[in-house]
Amino acid sequence: MKASSSSRKGWCPGALRPMPAGDGLLLRLRPPNNVLLLDAAQEIATCAAQHGNGQIELSSRGNLQMRGLMPQSVPEIQVRLKQLGLLDATAEAEAIRNIQISPLAGLTEASDIRPLAQNLAQALAEAPDLYQLPAKFGFLIDDGSLPSLADCPADVRFDYQTATNCFSIGIGGTAASATRLDSCASEDVVPLALSLARTFLMLSGSLAEAPRRMHALLDEIGAPAFAQAAGLFLTAPISSITPKTLPIGPDDRNGLAFLGAGAPFGRLSHGMLAGLAAAAHQAGVKALRLTPWRLFLLAGFPADRLAQLTKTLSRLGFILDPEDPRLAVVACAGAPACAEATTPVQSDAAALASLIRHQAASGPELHLSGCAKGCAHPTSTPFTLVAKNGLYDLIIKGTSKSRPEQRALTIEAARQVLARYLSTPTGACV
Repeated sequence: MKASSSSRKGWCPGALRPMPAGDGLLLRLRPPNNVLLLDAAQEIATCAAQHGNGQIELSSRGNLQMRGLMPQSVPEIQVRLKQLGLLDATAEAEAIRNIQISPLAGLTEASDIRPLAQNLAQALAEAPDLYQLPAKFGFLIDDGSLPSLADCPADVRFDYQTATNCFSIGIGGTAASATRLDSCASEDVVPLALSLARTFLMLSGSLAEAPRRMHALLDEIGAPAFAQAAGLFLTAPISSITPKTLPIGPDDRNGLAFLGAGAPFGRLSHGMLAGLAAAAHQAGVKALRLTPWRLFLLAGFPADRLAQLTKTLSRLGFILDPEDPRLAVVACAGAPACAEATTPVQSDAAALASLIRHQAASGPELHLSGCAKGCAHPTSTPFTLVAKNGLYDLIIKGTSKSRPEQRALTIEAARQVLARYLSTPTGACV
């Protein structure tokens, strides 16, 4: 299997189409239903060590990335991935399979939505007309259980509502911000997802510059126009939204244990992943569940093994404390890993993390981006630092593309400015 390239604007890497980066090829894996079996995790760790620079990343969509791969190694890696069931039939089918589901799907009292996600993935693969969807166009199915995906944005989303025993259909946002279009039964989720995607392509194709995300299209044409084209009715925002709780650290529920293990700034070494898989196996865990919060969930194992597993993962370097300030900081790969970046933002993020007063429910407070693209976190944060040639522009309550409040700050100057902002109750600079 030969790695292919793409000239399509905004394309994303995959296992069949790795992307050149500053440190070699970047290969992204999309485990079905964001579930990674332990033998697959061990094999990925081995591949990263043998054929890459040993660095692995956990993305904000629950995908894994191997970095620093050599082109001649890709065919062998792809053979291994196919044996593990982690390779799609084509690069196009892989690229369109951007589906997030509740991290503990199938392990809670909620209806098992995994078959829905599998059917949607198959339907997308068999719909070549949808291969033209933008690379980041994504679908989300939330069964209503904890940990909730309510704060995770999606282009097309289905949020289960216990009161009606139906899914509320949303487009272009989080559970709270998405435009709502009727509701549907579980058997209608897949056909409606395809229909909404086709409506997006039809309407965006009629504009001079086609929007690449649903929220951008709605900003252009308005929600009523989209609803009319989709043959659905606009409805009120949903009132029942599961509060966000970051599933970090140990938890014991009715004799079965759960453990959320965070990867610092979304990065881990091949040794950390191999150690995680080995420790999970010893504890009786069947698979790793990958989450959009850049942490792994280990679920459903005997509670009497929780203490030893927690100790082992702490020793490996995983974040297990919900108050760890690194959980409130998002940083991209930066230089030299990314060819677009000029600054080592990962080390700077580690240096600045101690400033943050982390609150698990509030989401990221600080975003460090190696360039103005803001790949690691495209939405707004209270503080964003955008790097350029070793200096930073500071943006308040915006994205990496927003207007900076201050420009060309050294890392020490940025630290001092952030400290002044964070020392005041209102966050106003003094």
